[in-house]
Amino acid sequence: MNLKSLRVFVLVMEHGTLARASEIMNLSPPAVSRLLHLLEEELRQPLFERVKKRLIPTAAGEQLLPEALRILAGIDYLPEFLERSHDGQMLPLRLVCHPRMVQGLMLPAITRLSNEYPKASVRLEVQPRRSFGSYIAQDQFHLGLGSLSAHWEEHESELLCESELCVLLPVQHPLAEQSSLSLGELRDLNYIALTENTLLRQLVEANMVRSDIRLEARHEVSVSAAAHQMVANGLGFTITERVSLGRNFSASLKLIPLRPRNYLKVGLFLSRSRMKHPLIGPIAEHLRQIARELLQ
Repeated sequence: MNLKSLRVFVLVMEHGTLARASEIMNLSPPAVSRLLHLLEEELRQPLFERVKKRLIPTAAGEQLLPEALRILAGIDYLPEFLERSHDGQMLPLRLVCHPRMVQGLMLPAITRLSNEYPKASVRLEVQPRRSFGSYIAQDQFHLGLGSLSAHWEEHESELLCESELCVLLPVQHPLAEQSSLSLGELRDLNYIALTENTLLRQLVEANMVRSDIRLEARHEVSVSAAAHQMVANGLGFTITERVSLGRNFSASLKLIPLRPRNYLKVGLFLSRSRMKHPLIGPIAEHLRQIARELLQ
């Protein structure tokens, strides 16, 4: 398979036009078009439908993208791999993580790993949920940490923990003394919500449907850390869970279980190609231990 053709395919998938792919690769548009045509001939099926000046991926094109990304990522990483192998260095432990799990789980695990193995080298990629699946499809990682959902069923995974959804309030708030809170009790308060493309927001929305209660978002943010800080600044409450807060969240905040109960499932993801690294086991065990400590 021609690697240039594969790069053209990925660029067209990302940008939608041959013109942009030709600019990035510094090739003429006819040359880029020819490379894409060669790839389609080799695969014996069209990868795009031509609609005016845009190329719309076919089902075959959508299926090819994860494998193309994986192949190209491996090629791009090869020079670094050979250089480090030649120097006798331990290759970096390649990790990928959802943003909400960086502070509470991944960074503490990396710290413990570094204390245990002072010469350890780590490469951490923080990827939002919408691109997490595409990233791990490239299969150039040793261990992933993210929310478990049906979207990632094709990847080998392990349930790390189930983190209960809770309400985060300022500790001086009148409701902070409650042992649990229902959606109805929160209806008149300023709700700081995560954006709609996040799994946590979808879990909260499902709770609203079951309870037949609607919370209107006063503020919306795309990352949990921002919502937590806005609560600390007195702008309202948010719905979050324990592992995203970690061990050292502010003493000015109070975390209270939400009724009806719901849980965010957190999982470990392993490379399909079984990429080997001597530190996979140790960091996985640190993640398990930290999860137990947070949720005990």
